[in-house]
Amino acid sequence: MNAKHLHPLAFILNFYEQLKNMVAFGLAILFFFHFTWWEWALLFLALLIWSILSFWMKTYELTESALIYRSGVLERQVRHLPYHKIQNIHRKQWFFLQPFHLEEIAVDSGGKGAKKNQISLSVVPTWVALVLEQKRQDETTSLPTLIERAKVQAQNEGPATQEQDELVDKKDPQGQPFDVESDPKTATRTSSLRSNGPSRLSADSYRASALSLIIYAVTMPEVIFQFFIFLGWFVHLDQQKVVSRWLEQEFTNHVLGLGTLVIVLLVVLFVLIVIAFNVLRTVILYFGFEVHHDAGHLTIARGLFKRQTMHLSINRMQTVEVRQNIFRQALGLATVKTRLITDENGEDKVSKNVATLIPMVKSGAVDHYLSQWLPNFPSKPIKKTSSSTYQILTMIRNGLFWTLPLAAVLIYVFQRLPLVVLLVLLVLSFVVGAGWYKGKATTAQVVNGQVLVLKTAKNYETITTYIAWDKIQSLSIKQSWWLARRNQRAHLAVVVRTDASTKVLTARYLPMEEVKAIFDWYQLLG
Repeated sequence: MNAKHLHPLAFILNFYEQLKNMVAFGLAILFFFHFTWWEWALLFLALLIWSILSFWMKTYELTESALIYRSGVLERQVRHLPYHKIQNIHRKQWFFLQPFHLEEIAVDSGGKGAKKNQISLSVVPTWVALVLEQKRQDETTSLPTLIERAKVQAQNEGPATQEQDELVDKKDPQGQPFDVESDPKTATRTSSLRSNGPSRLSADSYRASALSLIIYAVTMPEVIFQFFIFLGWFVHLDQQKVVSRWLEQEFTNHVLGLGTLVIVLLVVLFVLIVIAFNVLRTVILYFGFEVHHDAGHLTIARGLFKRQTMHLSINRMQTVEVRQNIFRQALGLATVKTRLITDENGEDKVSKNVATLIPMVKSGAVDHYLSQWLPNFPSKPIKKTSSSTYQILTMIRNGLFWTLPLAAVLIYVFQRLPLVVLLVLLVLSFVVGAGWYKGKATTAQVVNGQVLVLKTAKNYETITTYIAWDKIQSLSIKQSWWLARRNQRAHLAVVVRTDASTKVLTARYLPMEEVKAIFDWYQLLG
């Protein structure tokens, strides 16, 4: 294939971004300089010429063995990325690009560094990503043949059929929403040339239903904080205190009557507005969320206005995290996330830390999916280990170490204000509860002889992390003199690789014999 320029829409989008930056820069320097209209016109003309030159100098080329990308006006750069070095392919398609079968593509090799190991094609035909995905898995297929097949498939992309939508409502024999074709004879194999639109689900695929996304949004702990933010914003807008005085009068005159009812209804209204905001945001971000498994790769797609698709290599997944806050734990639900070696990992706007693999699923269905997608993942739930009283009390002590002295000072200073004292006591109760919850959850064990499982908790959210032994960069035991002499306890620290550096995962105050057994296991395999 000969070198091709990006689509002309790429110039429009890039020029729009540069124009925004120029306006922001212009507003900033207005404090120091004054420009006439013709000077602004010259700046705009210079920006336009630079954008045209920059667009024209960017080309991409697909060969039988590599993707070649050329760019640069004053300094020419040529990027050569062999197909077998491609680790992840990120696809983003705004709704206005879909009718033209265009999208944005970011291809990275999983190396360290934010942009040095990534090629970004701002607007190209959708068939380009399909060819890259197939070439990454099998370089032997002829490039012209792949291009023809990919162009046909890209042109045939369309909305999901009624048959595809009905699959979302299918359930497994235990009544859990697996969202898959239950009969393996009728299930179709995932195509290696996967499009950026809705597709038929295979037996080991996952699709999030609308109900699961709503539950995901409603059970987010951020709802509580957003309620107080919205309440503060409302009070700030009510500077004349018209509403506040009316509520105070209603509450004073009708403490046991209509006034109390009105206040309760307003609080409920605030909560409903916050929940509706979270539901709307979640549906926009995760609309049509799908995960497909094929030949050692996962394809994750989501988004309403901006459809994002990521083709990732399973061997680049460093950890898998199963998360349950107290609300989802009570409902028997869980969220699955994964830590990847990828330059685009931070694009998940709902969770900045790790990419979402499954937004919401029954706890019993987690093992069903992950055991099919990931090698050595336990096909059955891990055994529960009992926590010790020492762990619980130590976690509570750590939480109160800083908060208790501060709480004592606040209670002493504001002892004549019962509301402040009550608020301080509520915060202390929250800290004690969080320490108890974390101490009860913290544990570590090895499953299947290949996977280390760390379980801990933070802010009333249980986090169970699965780490394959070959993904562990290093493993260490940390122990103070007091823990060694009196309690025979230790901290287990596990280092795994992230995008640009490393991440340390720690399980604290574990029995020394358990930590020593895990350390010996890692040394034996290493």
